[in-house]
Amino acid sequence: MLRDRIRNEDYFNEAIKFTDNYIGEEIEYLDITDPLKPLAAMKTSAGLCQLTVERLEFSYSRGDRIEKFKQDILNFLHFREKQLNYAELLPKENAKNKVEWERLSFSTYKRTLVLLAFAVAAGASKEYFSKLFYLVDNQGLDALFDRIAVKLGDSDRPVSEKVLHAKPYGLLLNVIDAAPSEQAALMNKFMDAWYPACAKNGFYETHNITNNFGYGGYWCFEAALVTMVFKLEDSGYKNHKYYPAALVHGD
Repeated sequence: MLRDRIRNEDYFNEAIKFTDNYIGEEIEYLDITDPLKPLAAMKTSAGLCQLTVERLEFSYSRGDRIEKFKQDILNFLHFREKQLNYAELLPKENAKNKVEWERLSFSTYKRTLVLLAFAVAAGASKEYFSKLFYLVDNQGLDALFDRIAVKLGDSDRPVSEKVLHAKPYGLLLNVIDAAPSEQAALMNKFMDAWYPACAKNGFYETHNITNNFGYGGYWCFEAALVTMVFKLEDSGYKNHKYYPAALVHGD
């Protein structure tokens, strides 16, 4: 059953079809790319990671069941491994590009948390998370990301004391640290702040885009991730318009 409140099922069907075709073209490009051109191959692999997360978002908004997400989750890991492999082949003059594609910029940070939410919901294995955190790296740089990683098995990971993107993710860290009686109010506060905080990062008013499939739904998968990982009681915020409750409850 359709979960999105703005676009219809036909839109998401077309969005997924377009994304599948695009992914197929990019995979074909990787297969024929000269191995001596690692920069292009690395960027293509990073793009495939992004497309895979977008496909997951489209699928959730369309109403797909949780078990259908498993292949995309595995595909992301495969593409992320390719991204790292090509990055390690970069010549010295392109070394700075590796940092550009691997650092936790706002969009990369958000995308990784979204992927983690789907992986947790789909029951990914401990081995999966171990490999994912190895590939993503960035240990000890962000308190929220580090603490989620520790809960998912990366127990030897150093944990930062700061949040890289404090607006709005500092509020989400507050939820984790709060007493259970305060967590629902703080999670609602975080989700209220989440969408406006995305405005300067391109994830805003995307439902008004008409010339491509830029809209995947306004879902705060990060809230779902923290809820699942830290086993929070979500009855006090499950009806928030940005909360993807079905991902948490398997509806």
